Amino acid sequence: MEKDCSGSVRNCHQCQIHGDLIHALPSELHPMLAPWSFVAWGMNVIGQIEPKASNGQKFILVAFDYFTKWVEAVNFNAATKKTVVDSEVCEQFKIMHRNSTPYRPKVNGDVEATNKNIKKILKKMIQRYRTTVRTSVRATPYLLVYGIEAVISAEVEIPSLQIIVEDEIEDDEWVKTRLEQLTIIDEKWMATVCHGQLYQQRKAYAYNKKVQPRNFEMGKLVLRRILPYHEEAKGKFVPNCKGPYIVRRRLPKGELYLEDIEGNDPETTVNADVVTRYYV
Repeated sequence: MEKDCSGSVRNCHQCQIHGDLIHALPSELHPMLAPWSFVAWGMNVIGQIEPKASNGQKFILVAFDYFTKWVEAVNFNAATKKTVVDSEVCEQFKIMHRNSTPYRPKVNGDVEATNKNIKKILKKMIQRYRTTVRTSVRATPYLLVYGIEAVISAEVEIPSLQIIVEDEIEDDEWVKTRLEQLTIIDEKWMATVCHGQLYQQRKAYAYNKKVQPRNFEMGKLVLRRILPYHEEAKGKFVPNCKGPYIVRRRLPKGELYLEDIEGNDPETTVNADVVTRYYV
């Protein structure tokens, strides 16, 4: 009788869609490597912001260079497709634009982590982020972009060694020194590449130790987690998942293409960590 009851509960549709979410990692981490500065950028939107900015704008668009960790942030009144990415501009400058899985911070992890930091320091200054050493590259974004460390306001009031030395040299000598700094910036970039690869390997090793593989074969029935941007997410007593869906295709790194029972495709791919097996 216990076995029959357990099987009945396991196959119950309402029990499954209202069941607890599985937080175990289903697949290994696949780090993305940027080969050089300003080759690969990530973008994300912070908002809506409450209270609004002084000019009434509610969203912040963050752009993040994966190599130097350089950050740009601008504010907008609405996060529309035209605001975030202009397909004509991408075509003109041969920019390859790819979408990551919605609400998948691990895919866009660097940008998500940047957002978290920007929210903390936004009241002060984004320049602080650019002049802080990032663990993943063991340097400041400012140094990797300009080849020299930034001079902060405090160093002007209380002259640092850098200020004192530069005040004593002639303009011609300063220009020569600056050109030398720009010449050796490639060496700093190469060191960043090596350090970044080792850093990502360590992160991936620590992440992969926690993985509990869940394989979703083609044709299997699954449930999909309801994410905050879904219409079904509104309300206190809404289910945690919706479905069932059929796995139509599985990509090597964990993404899934799903279709509902009627054969309709959802708007985008999903990652395996928002999918659970459905029992009938």
